[in-house]
Amino acid sequence: MPYKYFAFISYRHTDIVQAKKLQHLLEQYNLPTSLKKRVPDAPKKFKVFRDTDELTSGILSEELKKKLDESKFLVVICSPNSAESSYVGEEIAYFRSLERTDRIIPFIIDGVPHSKDKECFNPELTKGNLELLGIDVNAEEGSSQNKKFHKAFLRLVAKMLDIEYSVIWDRTRRRRNRNMAISTITFLAVLGLVGFLINRAAIERPFNSSLTLQEVPAPTSLPLSSDQRDSVYLYLSDTDIRKLPITSINTTLDFLNIPGRFRSEPVR
Repeated sequence: MPYKYFAFISYRHTDIVQAKKLQHLLEQYNLPTSLKKRVPDAPKKFKVFRDTDELTSGILSEELKKKLDESKFLVVICSPNSAESSYVGEEIAYFRSLERTDRIIPFIIDGVPHSKDKECFNPELTKGNLELLGIDVNAEEGSSQNKKFHKAFLRLVAKMLDIEYSVIWDRTRRRRNRNMAISTITFLAVLGLVGFLINRAAIERPFNSSLTLQEVPAPTSLPLSSDQRDSVYLYLSDTDIRKLPITSINTTLDFLNIPGRFRSEPVR
């Protein structure tokens, strides 16, 4: 039968952060085409139900039962907190009554199953000597809790799709390596472009040039003309001619804001 929800997440609200994180990962997961061919009845996107209100009476509402009826899998966030929750127990018991016990998946975030000190399995998970294999976040390899959680999430996906974990993990690792390579190439390209633009900006940046006059043997001295209008001209273009008057040989003439393109070009 078709299900409206691929998974129903059961949890105690003290574990809401992990429940929200798992829901986000499931709903953002895009089933690759290669896996879709292996599991043709799997949805392209996983629709997940997570109840936002915790039961106070310990009795499931008809609406919540309907959501469980419409869910293919029941994912139980397992911790010492949820192990003591009658709310979580009611959801597990109802899902078992639908004869879908094989679709109950414990997702352990804290504690140890069948432990006296830190029991993480709700009694409804083991009632009738039921043995369920859980996915333990802390048992995964990883340098951080976030990486462990993500690996456990991929293991959950593999279990729900009934395919080998290595298939999903190898594909995820190849995609991650490819994305890293693309990111590196993109970074280097951007870095090169930035360097080019910086270099170009430096070349085109206006600059100043100083001209120092030196006296050479001559029959006359400055000023050369009677009206004292002797000047030094700088021809940059037909429309850009700079002129500085000179009245003394002991002076420095400063031409300001010369366009950067003339930095390495001859001018008159």
